[in-house]
Amino acid sequence: MSESTQTLKKSLEHIADGLFTAEIDFSKLTETINTYRAVLQQLSPLRIEDENHRQNISLDNGLAIGPKWAAMCLEDLVRTKQFCYGIYNAVIDRLKKAPSKPIRIVYAGTGPYATLVLPLLARFSPAEIQFTLIEINPDSYESVRSVFEKLEATSYVESFLNCDATAVQLDNGPNYDIVIVECMQHALVKEPQVAVSHNLLEQCRNDVILIPEDITLQLALINLNTQESTIHPEKYNPIAFSKSLFKLNKETLQSFAIASY
Repeated sequence: MSESTQTLKKSLEHIADGLFTAEIDFSKLTETINTYRAVLQQLSPLRIEDENHRQNISLDNGLAIGPKWAAMCLEDLVRTKQFCYGIYNAVIDRLKKAPSKPIRIVYAGTGPYATLVLPLLARFSPAEIQFTLIEINPDSYESVRSVFEKLEATSYVESFLNCDATAVQLDNGPNYDIVIVECMQHALVKEPQVAVSHNLLEQCRNDVILIPEDITLQLALINLNTQESTIHPEKYNPIAFSKSLFKLNKETLQSFAIASY
């Protein structure tokens, strides 16, 4: 193993320390994400600022965002932290139940870095976790392959798939333990989170763990009466009305036909 690879893996250990904790300390989290960004930039051959990396791919069921926008998801500190911490705990949970075999994880929408699973390499061996990594954008796909190659970590990857996750047919789908779908922006309007989740879950067994576990779209009427908030801050509630419009989880995915979306 080269000295530079050893240094990068050491940095991943530090990043894992910062992400795999329940506590959210914004000062420490900012430092962790800054370190993570620097590591990813060293690992990937992509120059994210290039104009062609802004291009999205239109699908029948939504929009696959370009490498630049996918890479920028890292900058949402709490989102990154919660995703990584949840995935880490899901692996721990499954290893307790089945310690004699690797936990098989399918990750759809890896972007150029496979940001949400890379820190797992600092905590688990290839005998404990195996990935199927799905990315439709060819530049992001080549980048994520390069990231694992540079880390000398391809032994963790069962398959690299450059394809549409809304239509992909998995080999041995019932053997997967965890499904990660990161195809989500605000209000589920553009990216195909619903279609991808539905397609992958249909091929997996019932006890598979879906991450994110539950997404809720909420309609809210906001009271912007700032005078009231100043005069009676202890009584002021900005939410005048709130109602849940839609939930995305294993139960709802099993209960509706994808054609309606």
